[in-house]
Amino acid sequence: GSGIRFEYRSNYAATSVTGGTAAGNAPVWLKLVRAGDLISAFCGPDGVHWTPVGSPVTIPMAPGLFSGLATSGFDSASLATATFDHVTTPVPFAAPYAVSGLNSSGPGLTWDANPGAQTYSVKRSTSATGSFSTVASGLTDAAFTDSSVLASGALYYYTVSAVNAFGESFDAPAVAALPSPPAIRIQTIGNDITVTVTSLLGATYQLQRKDDLASGIWINEGSPVTGTGSPIILTHPNALPYQKQFYRCVITLPR
Repeated sequence: GSGIRFEYRSNYAATSVTGGTAAGNAPVWLKLVRAGDLISAFCGPDGVHWTPVGSPVTIPMAPGLFSGLATSGFDSASLATATFDHVTTPVPFAAPYAVSGLNSSGPGLTWDANPGAQTYSVKRSTSATGSFSTVASGLTDAAFTDSSVLASGALYYYTVSAVNAFGESFDAPAVAALPSPPAIRIQTIGNDITVTVTSLLGATYQLQRKDDLASGIWINEGSPVTGTGSPIILTHPNALPYQKQFYRCVITLPR
């Protein structure tokens, strides 16, 4: 025979292009793997050991598509017959939903389970746009706590991908997480209450107060202050006439 060829079209009705060849004759095992728009071809003798046929190619496609099997005699005047067996199609593969449920003890990350996933990989960056480095892989639960940065006080961004035997999904949209609460110091200066906070660049800080933790609403004191990466001071002026007050600092992380 002519061996094994990986042929494809970049779009409907386009001319076929050979993406690679390999030695071999029927019967043979064949496999196509899709990861997003990247398509890879493989052949093997037993359905366990695989050899790439050419290099992966990028073909823009919709998330959902149909697959099928065909045979050709490569001649409009000739017919060909083929028998296919052991045909399988993996569970449709999609990226996990955006991670959610971050908490200040971790960050503790949770996300929705992906029915096509066997494991998950968690990636971290100091920027919302990356680049991201893998900090955990082979996870079987839809949750992870990054204990390596618990005490850092820095802002990190995380994304998650799903993995199975056929490849890895796209990364989920990144989310911000603060591993540990910032250092806060409260003191009186004259008649004022001042709150000093170790700030993150780009985050906003709003001082609030109330006189009863069991009821009432939190009252804003002053306007939000944007973090500089250094300590900032939030002030409740003329606070001493109040007999008792509870304070909190509401932090909004940058996206």
